[in-house]
Amino acid sequence: MERNINVALCDNLIEAAQHFQQYLPSSQSPLWMRMIKMMQLVRCAASSRFEEAGLQRVLSGMVIGGTFIYLALYSAFDSIIFKLDLFAMHIRAQNAALIVRKPDLAKFVQFEVFEVSPQNTDVMTTKGKLLCSLQELSSFLVQMDVDILDSTPTTTKAGSKVREVRDTVHPRYISGLLVGILRGFGQPAEVDRITKRIGDEVLWCDALKPWRRSPLWLVLRVTLQTSLRVDDLYKPFMLFFHAILLRKCVHHDFPSELLHVMRAKMTRRLSKLGPAVPRQVYDFVHENALDTEALLSERWSTFQVIESSAPRLQLKNHNFAPDTHLLIRLPHGDARFCLT
Repeated sequence: MERNINVALCDNLIEAAQHFQQYLPSSQSPLWMRMIKMMQLVRCAASSRFEEAGLQRVLSGMVIGGTFIYLALYSAFDSIIFKLDLFAMHIRAQNAALIVRKPDLAKFVQFEVFEVSPQNTDVMTTKGKLLCSLQELSSFLVQMDVDILDSTPTTTKAGSKVREVRDTVHPRYISGLLVGILRGFGQPAEVDRITKRIGDEVLWCDALKPWRRSPLWLVLRVTLQTSLRVDDLYKPFMLFFHAILLRKCVHHDFPSELLHVMRAKMTRRLSKLGPAVPRQVYDFVHENALDTEALLSERWSTFQVIESSAPRLQLKNHNFAPDTHLLIRLPHGDARFCLT
């Protein structure tokens, strides 16, 4: 189930990115193509786990001081061949994300790691949203993606310690061990740190595990935001993505309550960005907001017509006198009260 959701999320994000590219000047097309390629790789990993050989080919595309190894990516979209300079990976079993990037004209590769899902206690004891500061081979990463280690929280049941599958794992084998190994081969880098307000939830209702927000979605957003800050494209693209999703939900007749909330979130993003939104993106968002409003108004008018034509209460044949005559007996004595 989770795999299908992640694949659908990536598919929709890639579709939005491909449409968004037509609104960009030609000077930003190479950068945007790198973002699309990164999303496609994440989509492949969400569909089926990386094998060691495949991940090695991906990372070998970042050879320093040599020739790029071209990576052929076969997915649901077509065969794509490209030079890799940005790679993001959700290391599921360690609750961590790894971003590998080779900055333009740089003679080094930069590794960035962060935790993707805060622990349940942090989420449930925080008022409002969490503020998370983010961003501090191949065989190791493939194993870390599946290995259950002692970083998993435990609980006591029937006098024995067992794995607590309802909580998230501490990412120390990535943020500590992997970073320590990499430090031995390189040096600490000054990365572009960001802080995100995360509206996470820990929700239970007759289930083994709680409902949590998608960790893969956080990985994608952080990768895009840290890669697009110079060109200031991240927030306009997120606005465009919301508009794409809203249009799809309108076409699939989603419930009115969901459409109303989605439109409200989209228009709030639009108002916060103001004149920073490109004109074509603004027109697309505005058009989708109007289409949603038209659908909601039509549904409300239909509901009013149905309610107005419902049978009215018929009171002609009712006899109100006996129906409103009440006789109350007291527990002691023969006293009685009659109310009419």
